[in-house]
Amino acid sequence: MVTENQVVSITFNAALGSGGLINYTGDVYAHTGVITNKSTSDNDWKYVVADWSVNLPKAKLTRSGTNTYQLMISPDIRDYYGVPEGETILKMAFVFRSADGSKEAKDTGGKDILVSVYASG
Repeated sequence: MVTENQVVSITFNAALGSGGLINYTGDVYAHTGVITNKSTSDNDWKYVVADWSVNLPKAKLTRSGTNTYQLMISPDIRDYYGVPEGETILKMAFVFRSADGSKEAKDTGGKDILVSVYASG
């Protein structure tokens, strides 16, 4: 179970979901934000780390094997995304992409990848 006050290691397997980055050998970045109690739907991302074409080091995944990558969310979810206290984080949202943004990987059916987040305790 993922809670907002912990370091989180995200594992991305490019062979799953939409497969848009399967066997891709370049750098992979997370386009990521959160769904909060102020979001109107699962498509209403808040506190997006960077625009689609911006390659920030904190959003770069580390290759861990063929078609597998890791992303560390640290020191915790709230700080990583810059979510102010008092706003409830419900989910982390991801689309993984090539460095130039020409390739993307989503969940099955072309949906955003969502990870539920729980309050501490």
